[in-house]
Amino acid sequence: MTSSGHGSGRGSTRRTRLGRARRVVALALVLVAAAVTAGAVLCTGALTDVLAWLGVDTRAAIPEERAETREECRARGCRLSINTYRCVCLRPRPLRAQTRYDSRTGITWVQIKGGAFQMGSTSGDSDELPVHRVHVPTFWMARTEVTVDQYARCVRAGSCSRPGPGTYRNWGKPGRGSHAACGNLLVVDLRYCNWGKPGRGSHPVNCVSWGQAQAYARWAGGRLPSEAEWEYAARSRGKPWRYPWGNATASCARAIMAIGWEPGEPGCGRRRTWPVCSKPRGNTKQGLCDMAGNVWEWVEDTYHSSYQGAPTDGSAWVGGGSYRVLRGGTWYFDDAWSLRATCRRRDYPCTQDHLIGFRPVRSYP
Repeated sequence: MTSSGHGSGRGSTRRTRLGRARRVVALALVLVAAAVTAGAVLCTGALTDVLAWLGVDTRAAIPEERAETREECRARGCRLSINTYRCVCLRPRPLRAQTRYDSRTGITWVQIKGGAFQMGSTSGDSDELPVHRVHVPTFWMARTEVTVDQYARCVRAGSCSRPGPGTYRNWGKPGRGSHAACGNLLVVDLRYCNWGKPGRGSHPVNCVSWGQAQAYARWAGGRLPSEAEWEYAARSRGKPWRYPWGNATASCARAIMAIGWEPGEPGCGRRRTWPVCSKPRGNTKQGLCDMAGNVWEWVEDTYHSSYQGAPTDGSAWVGGGSYRVLRGGTWYFDDAWSLRATCRRRDYPCTQDHLIGFRPVRSYP
C-alpha cells in the first residue's frame, strides 16, 4: 500500500509539472501571437508612431535621405515615425513665441527675439553676396501678410488709399520719357487684385505701392521691416536654412507658388492668391505664415546690387538707388528658387502690382 501510494504521489507530481509546462508553452504561444499581431500593427505605423514618440527605435537606423525630415519634426516639437516617416505629434504644437492681438487693426503681432546671423547666401544670386554677420534687435512682426479686411480698416479710418488701379500711366506715352517709371509691365491684370473681390477678405491685400504700405504700417503703429529683419524672421530667427521651414525644397505642400515655370499652374492650381496661413507646414518656428509665397512683400530698404557696405545692426539700408526691395516670392510664376529666404527682388516704389503685398513690424517693446 505504501509503495502504491508513493507511486501515486510521483505520478501526481509529474502531472502537475506537465500541466505547468503546458501552461508555460501556451503562454509563450500567446506572447508569440501577440508579437506577430504587434508586427502587423507595426506595418501600419500605429504602434511605431507611439514607440517613436517614446524614443524607441524599431529599425537600426534612419536612412540618410530622411535626416532632413527628422530635423523638421524636431523643429515642430514632434518625433519622426521610423516606420512611416511621418511626424508624430501626440501633443499640441506650442507657438514658440510671444504674441499680441491688436483689436483695432486685427493684427496678431509675433515677438521675434533678437540675435546674430549670417545674412545672404553663397549658393544664390549675385546680389545675395557677400554673406555678412548681422545683429538684429528684438522686434514684433505681423503674423500674416496684411489682409484685405485689415487694410480696409485703415481705408475706413481715412489713413490709407484704396489699392490699384494697377496701370503704369507713364509707360509708352509720348513725351513721358523723363517721368518716373513704374515697373516693367504695361498693365497689371486687375482680375488678380484682391481689393473689392467677394470672398477675398482673408487674402493678402495686393496692388499696393511701397508708399501705401508705409502709410498702413504707420497707421498700425509700426513700420516696414528692414531687409535684415525680414530675412532673420523668414529663417526662423536666422537659422542656416533655405526656407522658413528648413531645407526641404519648396512645394505646394508648404507655400502658395507656381507649379512649374511659365506656362505653369499659378497659385498651386487656383490661379490666384490664397487666404493667409493656408499652408501651416510652411510656417516659421515662431509661427509666421507665408514668409515664402502668396505675395512678394515690400521692405524698407533701397535696392543695392550687393551687400557690400550694408549695415550690420539690422537697420534698413536707405539711399543710393531708385528701387525698393521685395522679399518672399509669389503665387504667380515663382518657383522654389524665388521662394528662398535669401532671395531678393526689386521694383519701383510707385508700382501697384498684383504680385506685391506687405507685412509691418514694430520695434520692441
